[in-house]
Amino acid sequence: MTSQAASRQWVAETAEEADNILRAARNLIDGRMLTLCPGDALARIKLRATTPFSVHVAFGENAQGGAAQGPGGQPEPWVASTAQQALDLLEAARLLVDSRMLALYPGSPGHRYRHSRTTPLTLHITIDDSALARQAAEQHALLRQIENL
Repeated sequence: MTSQAASRQWVAETAEEADNILRAARNLIDGRMLTLCPGDALARIKLRATTPFSVHVAFGENAQGGAAQGPGGQPEPWVASTAQQALDLLEAARLLVDSRMLALYPGSPGHRYRHSRTTPLTLHITIDDSALARQAAEQHALLRQIENL
């Protein structure tokens, strides 16, 4: 099994795009965790706390951590170094996007959804899963060696 690891950078310019890239980033982490620990959900949950995974989340124009502020007024960027921290930061960002949309467009979820396509909200996400990919590749190589004994 070979694994392609890379640094990925996503930028959203609307609330809808932010929601989509937050979901994509979470799915990427979950997918990588499945390669490391297939079949055992409980072990995977425990492993998240120590599995290396680099994520940077920044709201606003400045993805490098300048004076940009998130919708909740949080300083930027947020940085995670484990899979669990990354998942927590992505969830926090999703909740901030949701709270902004609820404040701007209270009432009907359909009304909020229509406006999410045009509501400006800049979100930068950078993910580097190379350490996790190396760990998964090493584990699979060890399993192959054990199977060949």
